[in-house]
Amino acid sequence: ARDGVTLTVTSGWRSEAVQVAIWNSHGCNSRNCSGIVARPCSMGGNGSNHNQGNAVDISGVRGSAAYNWMSRNGGRYRLYNRLDARDPFHWSRTGG
Repeated sequence: ARDGVTLTVTSGWRSEAVQVAIWNSHGCNSRNCSGIVARPCSMGGNGSNHNQGNAVDISGVRGSAAYNWMSRNGGRYRLYNRLDARDPFHWSRTGG
C-alpha cells in the first residue's frame, strides 16, 4: 500500500479436486490447453504448489503495477514467478 499498489490474492490453497477441475475447465489434455495453466503441475496428482499450500495467485498480468511490484519485491517474501509468460499470476517459494 505504501507503494500505491494493491495486491489481490485470487487463489491460494486448493484441494486436488479443485486443481483437476481447473485443469479440465481449460480444456487441457496431455498436449494442449486453451487457457493459462501451468504445466505439468496443474494436472493434479497433488503436484501443484497450490495443493501443498506453497503458492498464491495474485491478480495482475505481466506489466501491471501488481506484477511489476511482485517482480521487484516478491523475493523479500520468498515469492517468485518463473512461469511469467505462461502463468503471470502464480507466485510460490520455488517460482514454479
